[in-house]
Parts: sequence; C-alpha cells; structure tokens
Amino acid sequence: MTIRDLWVTQATDYLADHQGGARAQVPLYLTLSGAEGRDIQRFVDAGLIRRTEVGGIATEDQHLVVAVESSPGAELALRRKFPGLRTYGESFHSLIRGTGMMSFPEKKLRAMLRASIINLDLTTPLDADLSSDGRISFPVLTWIRKLCEIHSESPRLDWCLCLTLNGDLNWPPEVWKPMQEFLAENFNREPRFGLAAQQVLGGSLYAAILACGADDLSGLSADEKQKLLMVFVPKKITQLVHAEGWRLRTPYNLRYGGHSGFASMVTWVFGFTWDRRSNSSPFSVYRDSLNDALTAAGHVDARGRILTI
Repeated sequence: MTIRDLWVTQATDYLADHQGGARAQVPLYLTLSGAEGRDIQRFVDAGLIRRTEVGGIATEDQHLVVAVESSPGAELALRRKFPGLRTYGESFHSLIRGTGMMSFPEKKLRAMLRASIINLDLTTPLDADLSSDGRISFPVLTWIRKLCEIHSESPRLDWCLCLTLNGDLNWPPEVWKPMQEFLAENFNREPRFGLAAQQVLGGSLYAAILACGADDLSGLSADEKQKLLMVFVPKKITQLVHAEGWRLRTPYNLRYGGHSGFASMVTWVFGFTWDRRSNSSPFSVYRDSLNDALTAAGHVDARGRILTI
C-alpha cells in the first residue's frame, strides 16, 4: 500500500455523498498535486474520475477535483495531462488569504475550499512564526483552522484532511522552549495521551520533553524529529479547532523516508466531524480527539508496508 492509496480510500468513502444534497455543490477533492498529478491519475485508475476517449476528464466529473498550483508551467502541464481539470494558479497561502483569522476568501472560493477531502501534500517542514509580543503560530496549522471555519458555514460539512510535511524541524529556542512546556503539560494533564506519546517518542525523548531541558532541536535525530511531529501536530490542531465543535479523528499518523536518499516525511489523515457535545461539554470532545491522535501511529517501511507502533 502507498500513501496515495490511503487518499483513494478516503475519496471512495466520500464519493457516494456527492451524488446529491449539500456535497453536490462542493468538490470531492482539492489537491496540491504538482505538475505530474500522480494522485489525480490514481483517482482515474481507481475509477473515481472518468475520462473521455480523448483523455479529458468527463464533463460529469469535472466538478469533483480541483488542483492548486502556483507554478504557471506546472499548472499548464496539469491542464495538458487532464483536459477539463479545474485549476487555480496561485499558492494555497494566497488562496486562503494568509494566516490572519480576520481575512477569508470570497464566497466563490470558500465554496471550493469546502471540499470533502483537502490534500495538503507539502514538501516543507512545520515552520513557526514568532510575533514581537511572543505569540507563536504555525502557518500551516492556521490554514487548517481557517478551513474548519469555512466548513462550519451552513450547511456544516464534515471533511477530511490529508496532510504531509517534511520531517525536519528548525524551531529556534524561543519556539522550542514553550513547545516543550506545552507538550509536557498535556502529558501530565491527560495520562492516556501521555502514555501513548511515550510509546511513540521513546522513553528518553519523552523524559527530556517532560523536563523541558533541551535548549534546541539540534541534538535530535531525524527519526526523533518525525516522532515529535507525530505527537505535536494532532495535539496542536485539536487545541485550535475543538472549541468550534470539531471532533478530530486520526486514522493514519505515519512517518516514512529519511534513509537511502529519501526525504524524511510525516503524513496524516484527519477526519473532522462536528460533535454536538461541544454545546455542553467541549472538553469531552477535546479529550476524545486527543486520545485518538496516536492510536494509529506507525511508520511505512521501504517495502511500503504500514507498521504500527
């Protein structure tokens, strides 16, 4: 099984809902596919998207897929490979109007960003921004918070995020120190999450984070940085979105690469479901999301096998 197979599985689960109702008005799949569009081709091979005899996407399926590509050359290559494909020739950062929570896309773009599955297949690491007053934010995670806000618009739509990040971490001490404290507090406050994190991180790294003693990340191996991301990213997303009623499920939380010339990567599949309990007991939603974050943690070996921890 490959990572793209996981994306096809998610799309198959959602496809039937796109035959009518509210989902018929939004795309099935929004992707940062790159010039070759390998994930789109995999959807074609799986029969999720039909093509005409001359190779174009069938008219009745053109609403299902949207590709975002900031490179004009790559966008042109996609259009040539998949005639009829809807594309947006700008960066995702620009499309979602940056990281400010007061700035959102106009109505037409918001409808497109309510896709059932959004695939942020990124080659970049999880960068952090540090403001002059000491506030820390992570641009990619802010995008996800904005996407939750957009999916909350009436009628609210549950959705799926496929997220892939480079496994390297380059946070300065001004970010790394408070992030250790952030994780350590949650390890202590939620013992079940803490135990699962210890199993993922390993005893030494877990203990080091609890002690908040590391000045920077330079001493961590590539594997340890991947594992740290596996713990941190779903925890931080849960914190950002649970107050708006989103229950986060994490059916896949995987690391791969980092050897034999392959880049070190971490990938997740997140399901966002609105939970009615948020009206009365939002902390229960938060706790359930957090305790689910690491149940499917594992890695993909060189033969493509998913091995759980």
